[in-house]
Order: sequence, then C-alpha cells, then structure tokens
Amino acid sequence: MNIEKKLKKDGIEIISPLKYSTIQNLADSISTNLCNTFPELKLDYSTIYDKLSSLSMYYITMPEGMSEANYLYRNSSIYFKYGLEEEHLEKFATHECLHFLQTITDDKGHLLKLGLCDLSGYKVYGLALNEAAVQYMTSQLLKEHNDTVKYYGISFNTCSPLIYPLLCCLISQMAYITSEYILFNSTFFSTENFKKKFSELCGSEKVYRKIEENFNTIFYTEEKIIQLSNKLSDDNLKGKKNILLKIEKLKQYITSTFLETQNLIYSSYFNNSFESLFNKDSISNFRNKLYRFKNYLGTVEGDNSFDNYYLDMMIKLDDRDNVLQNSTYLTTIKSRHPLLIILDKLRNLFTRKSMENEDL
Repeated sequence: MNIEKKLKKDGIEIISPLKYSTIQNLADSISTNLCNTFPELKLDYSTIYDKLSSLSMYYITMPEGMSEANYLYRNSSIYFKYGLEEEHLEKFATHECLHFLQTITDDKGHLLKLGLCDLSGYKVYGLALNEAAVQYMTSQLLKEHNDTVKYYGISFNTCSPLIYPLLCCLISQMAYITSEYILFNSTFFSTENFKKKFSELCGSEKVYRKIEENFNTIFYTEEKIIQLSNKLSDDNLKGKKNILLKIEKLKQYITSTFLETQNLIYSSYFNNSFESLFNKDSISNFRNKLYRFKNYLGTVEGDNSFDNYYLDMMIKLDDRDNVLQNSTYLTTIKSRHPLLIILDKLRNLFTRKSMENEDL
C-alpha cells in the first residue's frame, strides 16, 4: 500500500502542496533560529537549510484530535491541517522539523533513532521522552514565555503551557540535573549521552528506564482522555456517565504517575549526590541545588513529599557537616609535625618542674 492510500485509510486526504517559496521561508527562519538559540551545538546554517528546504509539505484534512502538523519519516514530508494560516505555520512546523533533523535510518530506510527514542530493537524506548525534549527545544526556539498552569490538580511552571505541559515540566527537572546542553545535544544528534549522564548522576540506568516508562504512561493516558472526550460530543451516545467516570480515573492516574516520576527524579539524584559530599563547599552547593529544585516542581494540594524530603535532607546535611568538621579537627591533630609534638612535651615538662619548685 502506497503512502497516499494509507493516509486515506487513516482519514487523511491531501488537499494541496505548500508553495516552494513558503517552504524556503520556513527553512530559512527555522535554520536561523536553531543556530542562534543553540550556539553550543555548533550547527551549520547552510546544512540545515538545505535539508529543510528539501522537505515536502502539504495541506491535508485530518480526523478530529490530530495535531495541526505531523512529520512522516517514510517520505520526509510534513502535513499541515488545512485552513491553518500561513503566519502560524512556523509555530507548528518547528517541532516537526526537529523530528526530521534528528531522524536516523539504516541503509534500507528503517527508522533506528529519533532523538531520545530508540527504535532499533523489537521494543520502542523513549517515545514520549523524546516528544517532551523536542517540545522543550521548540519552546526555546519560538521564545515562548514560561507560564504557571494547572492540569489534573497539578500546579507548575512550564515553558510549554499548551503542548505536552506535564512532560515538559518533568523533562526540565531532568535537564536541571544533567544540564540543558546535554539534553539538547542528545535530542538533536540522537546520541546516548543524556541517558548515560542521567543514569550516572542518579545511580543506575534502571532509574532512567522507569522514568522513561512513566513518560509513556502519561503520554498515552492523555491520548485516551482526548479520545473519550471526543466521544462525549456525540449527542446520541449512551453511557456518558461511565465515560465521565473513566476520564476521572485516568486523570487521577496521570496525577499519581506524575508525582511518582517527580519524586523518583529528585530523590534518586540527591540521594546519590549526598554520598559524594566531602567538604563544606560541596555541602553548600548541594544545599543550593536542592533548594533551587523547588522552582521546577509540580505541586498538588495536600502532597508534602518534597517538603518532607527537603527537611530530612537538611538534617542529614547538618550531621554530615558536623562529622566533616570533627574529622578535619582530628586529622589536623594527627598530622602535626613530629618536632611540634616533641616541643609540646618539653614545654609541659618544664611547666610541671616550675610548679614543683614553687611548692617548695
């Protein structure tokens, strides 16, 4: 089955291709933004422009619930929802162009890697994690302002209030730990560096895999909610009450999964980092980094997990600080020069003899 027939089967129909001049303008703007926004990635404008300007782009009709733009790697094409105004194309094209640029295939055209998403084996790893990372980069490219929002009872600050807001909140926590550079570098060039660095800092790859799994859980659960919500628009639908109950349970599931993931991110990292504290400076840096993590948190009314963790860790830090101070004091005594020790003994001897003569 060719691609056009498959699209029709999925309820998608091509209306018209975009003008080549429009594609060129998009390629120029996105290439320029990439080079200016992420200079540390050392990207080449001409190389990126040549790649993006070679993309095929089409206006299509699509089923309800699909996003305004979609990238299809099989034919290196981007499809836009018909009726989308030209001035809004870049907003939706940027995310899909990043997908195109991060695509790695084998000689036969089989998809192997898509940023943080690994499709080389029988199981797909990191699909939702990659979507979050790409949207995180997209928000910076579009210079979107952070906003405080509330979804599923979770209040948080995010760079992407409308597209994958929860996942972008969580990926920003991970980037806070590894650095944004490592996240963006791995996302754009489809390397393992982000996974390796995060796993190292948090103690094991098992932690990374669990977080990766939870991202998928949130991603697919939100899709189910959208599908069920679309059903409610049918006036003739029976059993609306049951659907509403299902939606409510799914929302609660997202909330609990988000909190579980967030707790795993900060506890794994800070517990592992605590073991390597060896002086006052490292303890001070640790305190500051733990305190600043509050800026990245999603909070739920009645949940005090981070506050309790923070207080417990402050007590442990005070204890560690005291142990290091005592250890430093004892080490200073033990490491004194032998000549100083002899002089102290002589001083004590003369002092004792002087006191004996006074008594006589």
